[in-house]
Amino acid sequence: MRFRDKFLSPPIRAGRPVRSRGNLTIMTGLLVLPSAIAVVMAVELVALTNERAVMQAAADAAALAGARDLMVSGSSQRNAKNFAERFAITQVGNYTQRARVAFSARVEREGVFAVDGFAVRPSFFGNLVPKGGF
Repeated sequence: MRFRDKFLSPPIRAGRPVRSRGNLTIMTGLLVLPSAIAVVMAVELVALTNERAVMQAAADAAALAGARDLMVSGSSQRNAKNFAERFAITQVGNYTQRARVAFSARVEREGVFAVDGFAVRPSFFGNLVPKGGF
């Protein structure tokens, strides 16, 4: 048997050639849903990573601003905390329109000023996972 006859001719089952028409449609149909889910999850994860970076940058900048206000300006701890929390909110910009954002500032010990950020937003694609948002 020649190479051409063995590998390039259609397969034969029960004496008749096997027809392979429509296989591409079936395979495409089976692969579309998992591919779409993977794309949706990738978009969501990229957005979450970006938003986490924005929140981290805002918390870092607010901690530096609060510490500066406390040490250089000589304001009270309460005023420095309020200043840092307002400063952090201004740093996240329009993210506050898409999510519930809150910052909490505290003075732990002499020279240590900490700011924690919290944000919850709904999923871009409805309430996929988790149901209440991220």
